Amino acid sequence: MNNLLAFWCVMCYNTSMPRKTSTTLAPYKGHTATVSRCTVRGVQKWSVRIVLSGGQVRRVRYPADQLRAANAYAQQADRAAQLDGTSWTEAEKTAIRHWRDYVNAERAAGRNVPPLMAVIQAAIRTIDERRAAATFSQAAAAYIEEGRARLKPARLALVQSVLARFTASLPSADISLAEMGEDTVKNALALVVEPGAAATTRAHYLNIVSAVFARAIERGLCQQNPAKLLLRTMGGTATKGTQPTFLQVEEVQALLHAAAQHKDKAEALHFVIGLLTGIRSAERCRLQWQDIRLDEPRPYINLPATKAKTKRARQVFIHGSHAEILRSFIPRRHLPGSLIMGGHANEKAQKERAIVVQSALAKAAGVTLPRNVLRHTAASYLCAYLESMSAAALNLGHSEQMLITHYRALVPHAEAVRYFSLPVPETLATYKPASKRKAASR
Repeated sequence: MNNLLAFWCVMCYNTSMPRKTSTTLAPYKGHTATVSRCTVRGVQKWSVRIVLSGGQVRRVRYPADQLRAANAYAQQADRAAQLDGTSWTEAEKTAIRHWRDYVNAERAAGRNVPPLMAVIQAAIRTIDERRAAATFSQAAAAYIEEGRARLKPARLALVQSVLARFTASLPSADISLAEMGEDTVKNALALVVEPGAAATTRAHYLNIVSAVFARAIERGLCQQNPAKLLLRTMGGTATKGTQPTFLQVEEVQALLHAAAQHKDKAEALHFVIGLLTGIRSAERCRLQWQDIRLDEPRPYINLPATKAKTKRARQVFIHGSHAEILRSFIPRRHLPGSLIMGGHANEKAQKERAIVVQSALAKAAGVTLPRNVLRHTAASYLCAYLESMSAAALNLGHSEQMLITHYRALVPHAEAVRYFSLPVPETLATYKPASKRKAASR
């Protein structure tokens, strides 16, 4: 009995008291800033350890009762240290560059450099001022200017016409993005679209306006998209439907067999990656052979920030038998640093060729492929297979809430298991890629 009591006391002591006072309790832990508890001359304190972009390490200590202040400092320091990180918006990058140049000029002149927190606060003020001064007409003009390089002439003319009419219908030409809410967008839309117009017409106008707000949000010029919120409340066809179209397992298998018979394995692989992973067409066109990491213990496709639509890097993990299927489509000869569809002049030519190949494979398989059906298919089966919206969101580069709204309970788990257990097409069952294939996964 005494031994049992002694063992119980030891267990209580070990579970209630930390073994080391310097271990990180993780009230906040980011990319470059960590808050941990430490003891300085017998006094308990919170230590904020900051690793700057150049590798320098700074430490700031707070009394034990100022954990909230330590967390706030760590968050701001972590944010400021990513001066060239992909998590910064364009407006934030511009502001940070301005203040970084100011600090360098002060240092070159032999004057005292402002403290790190002062630089952060000044940059935040600059960002806020820019956000308050941004108008819808400026955002629309910037969107049109970018569209000149990526939109076809007919589409660009339509976008220009819609935005010009919408801008003219606003209460004032210099209304800021921050002042525009759902009522402002709705009133302007009523002046642009005739009262008896179909819901699809209103949705078409709103989608163009929503794209302007989405691009402005990426640049930190506003915080909400009233056009997108209005689309959700309109109902009917304006919401684009809450049930996306996806392919059945038999249709996926037929497409894989059609792709296996395609003469160009790189073009076939470009299509199969979209079919099995849901990576967007534009992102696939930027992939290089070295991004396909199928020989890792956990196979994945690396998507750097420069190649992702959201400008945020992610790793698209490959599940089930899909790694073997993708591996069977890799050509015998390929250069690790070249693009998968590197035989075309530019990204636009790759996209056009990808559409032609997709149509040909769909015709050969006898399958109809609606718009975005490859991505919808992969997302639907992935959510059902993983049974975790957060894990699926990391793979697809979407928000967890969006996946819950559109793909929850869309596919039974048993069908998802079939989708991730598809065999290698018979045409490629005996095909062996080059022995140097490992170089593409380094």
